[in-house]
Amino acid sequence: MARIYKGFTLIEIGVVITILAIIALAAAPRFADLTGTADEVCANKLLNSLKTSAMFYVADEHKNPQVFNDFVILEGKVTGNKTLTLDNVKQQVKTITLNDNSKTLEVEFLKGGTATYHLDGCDVTAEINM
Repeated sequence: MARIYKGFTLIEIGVVITILAIIALAAAPRFADLTGTADEVCANKLLNSLKTSAMFYVADEHKNPQVFNDFVILEGKVTGNKTLTLDNVKQQVKTITLNDNSKTLEVEFLKGGTATYHLDGCDVTAEINM
């Protein structure tokens, strides 16, 4: 009587492991870049928030903001809709520097990227380096 073997051969298991390894190698670079993408999304969200706050400032005060201090606070309570607090992004950034002389707001992210926001009238532009 012939003996019937149940199970997989070593070759079959090796082929499956090789296929899974190829798939993992193809997917790894995509997942490794997600932190940079998250910082870029955060930087763009902050840009949109700054633009919105500048528009509220213009609507409330009937003049263009001269400096970021007019509508940005780094800590504390938000008072009115013309003020933007940066507390909500602090867990994702290393430093936030407000420079009213050059009308810039510089954000350094924990993962190494930076974003510099420039104020020109009520328009806010950004240089994002990730």
